[in-house]
Amino acid sequence: MVRISWPALLSMVLMVHLGNAWAGDHEDAINGMNSFLVRQMDWFDSARPSGQPPLTQTFGWDTSLSFPPPELNPPPASLTLPNARAPLTDMKWRGDTYDLSLTAIWFTERARLDLIGGTDPTANLGRARELLDAGIFLEDHDPIPDGRLRAAYWANNLLNLAGTESSIMAPDSGTGNIAWSGIALTRFVDVAQRAGYLDSVTRGAYLDTAKEKGQWIIDNCAGSDPCGFTGGYEGWSQTPFTWKSTEHNIDAWVLARNLHGLTGEGAWEAMAQSAACFVQSMYVDIDADTGYYRTGTLPDGVTPNPSPIPADAQAWTALARWKDSRIDSDERARKAMRWLLDNLKDGCESGGLPSDGVRFSDVGKNMQCEITASAALALHWLSYETGEADGFLDLLEWIRINASPSYDGIDGGMGLVATPCSEGAWTGYGPDAWYYKLLHSASSSWFGLACLQAGEADHWANPLAPVPEPGTFVLMCLGGLALMRRRRG
Repeated sequence: MVRISWPALLSMVLMVHLGNAWAGDHEDAINGMNSFLVRQMDWFDSARPSGQPPLTQTFGWDTSLSFPPPELNPPPASLTLPNARAPLTDMKWRGDTYDLSLTAIWFTERARLDLIGGTDPTANLGRARELLDAGIFLEDHDPIPDGRLRAAYWANNLLNLAGTESSIMAPDSGTGNIAWSGIALTRFVDVAQRAGYLDSVTRGAYLDTAKEKGQWIIDNCAGSDPCGFTGGYEGWSQTPFTWKSTEHNIDAWVLARNLHGLTGEGAWEAMAQSAACFVQSMYVDIDADTGYYRTGTLPDGVTPNPSPIPADAQAWTALARWKDSRIDSDERARKAMRWLLDNLKDGCESGGLPSDGVRFSDVGKNMQCEITASAALALHWLSYETGEADGFLDLLEWIRINASPSYDGIDGGMGLVATPCSEGAWTGYGPDAWYYKLLHSASSSWFGLACLQAGEADHWANPLAPVPEPGTFVLMCLGGLALMRRRRG
């Protein structure tokens, strides 16, 4: 049973009251994202063999319908999904590790809000646990049984036709994806511990799995340079990526900070320092008001890669902070977000939007909903240009209501498209790197989290904020109320 001191209880009551007063602005959007993510998690339950945990369907699609629809552009015949090796025509069956992790984080966050609000968090924690179990299942059945995960799998069956190995669809083993899996595990352990969900031995097993993710990155991706981690392994041959990514190192830093917060073990502090060292080395100062973070390095792992300059390196660096634990300075974060606002705002070539969102990179084209939502969350997190952040959320809400596909067999208002642009959105990272006007689990998760953060109903809606220190329940109240803490009893 969870025991709560009276000051913390008063803090919770104020949060719930004020949070509910705020929720009217985005309540429908939050409910729509939740309904869609439940749908994505449950969609293949009747098709998946008995005994397999659920894997999130990345793109919303009624699989009884033919695919791809004629409205989908660019023509998919010769294209693959971003960072994939599978044909675009397989995407209706696709389950990305990244989308799985974000969906688990979403349900974990809903469970923590249940706990704060005095309602039972078991259902949402149960959903998060099932998704994390899917990642563990896929890891256990990988042909290289060392803890690695691949970019994407067949969500309708987690095993191959022989029933012996994971049903890999996109074989890359990326540092970022593996770090996100670990982040989802650590956030789950943190909330499960607060809620008294599962016994300590079972919670410890999930924490051990998260530690395995961190150790895999250390063992497989630490280069000769002490700063940063390389990108993982490519393709069916699992050839090492020798470049380093700013985004991947942000993810690795967050995982390391979470592991250090939950265990106090020094190895994770060293991992965090290595990742932060690399991210800081990628910063380019322009003037007193602006700067940006490069995408990473060339294949030598040292020489900075000048182009493209991505939005996520700016927004995610801004998000990777809490109190004295931060990946880089607040000044640099604000400058990078200023650069993003000045250089990456975009709409659709075909027009039709009431305002601009954010495109993926400086050489890409057309707005992408996922990065627009994470930019809005970052601006609110920094308390910087919050009017711009609110504008992004208003645009995404307009897209939710007015730009859902008519051809996917899913009710309107559920979920958010990867891009509202009928001609697709190009990331700038190669000819295949397109996102399409299809409902998208990652975009929906980020939008839902950004909506929670926007009203300050709960500041831990930021998935890249390090978890609190061991033994501390941190609550941030509305209206500048003081932080209230309680020790677990």
